[in-house]
Amino acid sequence: MAQSIGKAAMPAPQSKKAPKTFEGDEEDITKFLEIYECCANDAQLPKAEWVKFMFRHLACAQWLTFEAFDGYATEDWDVFSASIKEAFGGAFQTKKCTCATLDSFTAELITTDTELHVYHRGFQGIAAYLITDKQLSEKD
Repeated sequence: MAQSIGKAAMPAPQSKKAPKTFEGDEEDITKFLEIYECCANDAQLPKAEWVKFMFRHLACAQWLTFEAFDGYATEDWDVFSASIKEAFGGAFQTKKCTCATLDSFTAELITTDTELHVYHRGFQGIAAYLITDKQLSEKD
């Protein structure tokens, strides 16, 4: 059986393999772009089609915003994605953490299992950054 490539191989919006529909939240843009680019690569979608095809995974309220980005009219993915990254600049910057960040994070009161899980994931992220940045040792 032949495997589909191109548009036919792209996951349908809201399917398990598709990126979550982008609603405009800056927190979601990095993951959205990462998943979209992986899907497009896996489907062997020609880069010339990436720009227009992305609109299947955008909320309608985002269409005018994304149509205004450089690279949209020319369907140039590299220019278009650079424009997105510029517009959502804060989401693509490395988050800087300090020991004070960890101190304030650990001061929060935890009362449920869900809060404990959220705390644990957050603590791991901050601690890993501090260890990598040599502000904290494994021993600390």
